[in-house]
Amino acid sequence: MPPPNQVPAPDQPFALPLAREESTIPRHDTEKNWVYPSEQMFWNAMLRKGWRWREDDLGAQDMSNIIKIHNTNNEQAWQEILKWEALHAGECPCGPTLKRFGGKAKEFSPRARIRHWMGNPMVTGTSVLGVKFSGGVILAADMLGSYGSLARFRNVSRLMKVNDNTILGASGDYADYQHLKHIIEQMVIDEELLGDGHRCGPKALHSWLTRVMYNRRSKMNPLWNTVVIGGVDGGKSFLGYVDKLGVAYEAPTVATGFGAYLAQPLMREVVENKEEISQQEARELVERCLKVLYYRDARSYNKHEIAIVTEAGVEIVGPLSSETNWDIAHMVR
Repeated sequence: MPPPNQVPAPDQPFALPLAREESTIPRHDTEKNWVYPSEQMFWNAMLRKGWRWREDDLGAQDMSNIIKIHNTNNEQAWQEILKWEALHAGECPCGPTLKRFGGKAKEFSPRARIRHWMGNPMVTGTSVLGVKFSGGVILAADMLGSYGSLARFRNVSRLMKVNDNTILGASGDYADYQHLKHIIEQMVIDEELLGDGHRCGPKALHSWLTRVMYNRRSKMNPLWNTVVIGGVDGGKSFLGYVDKLGVAYEAPTVATGFGAYLAQPLMREVVENKEEISQQEARELVERCLKVLYYRDARSYNKHEIAIVTEAGVEIVGPLSSETNWDIAHMVR
């Protein structure tokens, strides 16, 4: 193992302590415990990994806090390991020791290998909402791309115009949505080049997507998306749903993600009590649902787009934001 790098970086804005704290974690093949890095070592390690400190408003005290969090997390993780190892004390009378902190990134367990083959969503989008109204369909989705629980990308569109009578929205993995969007756009171009006057309608696209999704899941490599298709076909409004397994249905209202639990009841309450609702009523409904999702869904964001399709064509409006009020937030537990 190379000696610890305690040399300050050339452009470092402040001096950092070199002291290191000894952990409670026994080191394998020695009688000593592991020693945590100093603040200076941690700074140097982050620089090696591509961190650019000028982009962050960082002070010397922040580095001290980062080290404390780092060390505490490791200590808590080791205590959890000890709880598990206590169940197998007879098999290891000398007690557990830690051989290394680095994992085996390329040595997969059977379960991890299956997940690796199937892919894991990285940047994801949350709910998409859809409502039929008299003469058309409205879709709505926020513009946040979440990297795990990090609100990483805050200006990504998850709604697309397929053609003049069809719109589409997708939740789930954003990379898979981009792949699907590229295929659909090329399919539309190919149809236009034929010049036969035919265009892909919402029902046809919905049916095609069920085959695509089912085909990919059958190959153990699904597209990690739930897709909502809206449009006007033969003078009638169409709203359909397809998930990553190829499960599909049509409905007057559709919601994906957390919206299926929080927004769908609100939309059904309005739509099921009326034979038809107007475009304005549908828009007010989805905007109210988006506000509820922003309050209640941690992966939601107060920046959204709305797509409207009628016989006159497609309109995508946004970015928009809702007027919110957090005055009573402290009362909610």
